[in-house]
Amino acid sequence: KGGLFVIKQALVTAVLVAGTWLLLPHLQIEAAGVAFLAMYLVNVPALLLLSHYVIGFKWQPHIKWEALVLLVCGALVGVVGHYHDLAGAALGLLSAAVFGVRSLLKLSHMAGIGGRVGQLAKRIRVMLDRLGIRH
Repeated sequence: KGGLFVIKQALVTAVLVAGTWLLLPHLQIEAAGVAFLAMYLVNVPALLLLSHYVIGFKWQPHIKWEALVLLVCGALVGVVGHYHDLAGAALGLLSAAVFGVRSLLKLSHMAGIGGRVGQLAKRIRVMLDRLGIRH
């Protein structure tokens, strides 16, 4: 079954190489970025289909919701940043901090992380509890 993932990776790499080769005369250096985007537009659905087929992977509803919120935040940062650089940077930093803290709390809870990272997560959790923020 691992061979399926190797084949998938070879195919998406071929998309990157072919896309760069075909677009280079028209887009110059930007061809690599466009081809990279095309590669991931093929890679992500292929990976999701293969993981569903091989191990029965399915998205849980709350994960779909979190992914949607992340995409909306990313788009909002892009739109705001297009019109005002400083506001876009501030919103991007705020979004990154919120998602980073949320991820730290979720991972520390799921994995029972100890040490400094676990202590940091515990302090953040206590602070959020005091502020009445659900985490």
